[in-house]
Amino acid sequence: MPRAVLSLLLAVAALYATSCAHMPEPIDTTAAVIDGSPLHGRYNHSVVWTGSEMIVWGGQADTTVKDGAAYDPGTDTWRTIAEAPVSAGSADTFMSGKRMVSVSEELVLVYDPRSDEWARVEPGFDVVDGAPFSSGRAALVGTDGDGVRVALVDARDGTAERLSARGIDPSSRTNLALATRGTDDLWLLAASTDTGNAAENATTDLYRWDEGEWLRERTDTSGYLVPASGTGVHDSGPAFARWEAGRLLSLNNASLGIHAADGRSAAPLHVGSEGGPCLSSRYTVLAGDELLTWSGPTCTADTTVTHPPTGLRVPTTGAE
Repeated sequence: MPRAVLSLLLAVAALYATSCAHMPEPIDTTAAVIDGSPLHGRYNHSVVWTGSEMIVWGGQADTTVKDGAAYDPGTDTWRTIAEAPVSAGSADTFMSGKRMVSVSEELVLVYDPRSDEWARVEPGFDVVDGAPFSSGRAALVGTDGDGVRVALVDARDGTAERLSARGIDPSSRTNLALATRGTDDLWLLAASTDTGNAAENATTDLYRWDEGEWLRERTDTSGYLVPASGTGVHDSGPAFARWEAGRLLSLNNASLGIHAADGRSAAPLHVGSEGGPCLSSRYTVLAGDELLTWSGPTCTADTTVTHPPTGLRVPTTGAE
């Protein structure tokens, strides 16, 4: 129900607001290093978890690149994947069914790990965000000269279906984001700011897709529900957060916090990377009972920042 979603959002916000003041001392742990990748180190790349492999593709090395590889943690091995038809310096990438969807402005790419093939989708508008939807489809949101546009893309064949914008406030929107709950519950966050991109000046409308129109469930002025501007998430972006086995896993500044569903906070883990990449939310995926991350910037303060071609494996069970 919508109230349940809003309650969850507020509960998570409250959890983050209070956990810093009452968090116990972190437990230091050293992650296992992932090496042997056929790729060069990079940043602004995409990392997704397929259910059995971590796929890394795109981003920027010396130039914007379009190569990629897949890592199997079960065998600790890599395989190269086909190059994408075009490069993307920064993209929102996620799994929709058994296929990977990557969204970057007007560019929408679909990759099938089983056939090792790419397809390009033309949604007909400037895309700013995407989210997995039901039956192997992906939802996209963006704008054109007439306002906010939303479409569903079938990742199996690349066809796109426009959804009605009925119910969405037609006024100018500077920040847009989609979210799904379950397999077919679609939500839209549409925010506008009075001054620049400052969250404290933002008004965000929360919409739910319902039988052919968007129902506005709430208008928020707290600043907690402001989506990021544009596709891609920068290295210093918002904390990674996932629900897994009744626990909320939060990741920020190389520290992994594991919070029980009943509100108790377990001892957090501080991950030492020993000169490897920093454990960044931008490049990290949840793979069963561990986090996997690959490349991105080092986080040693007294050395020059580099982007090593290595990754980290961090167990999520050590702080319980």
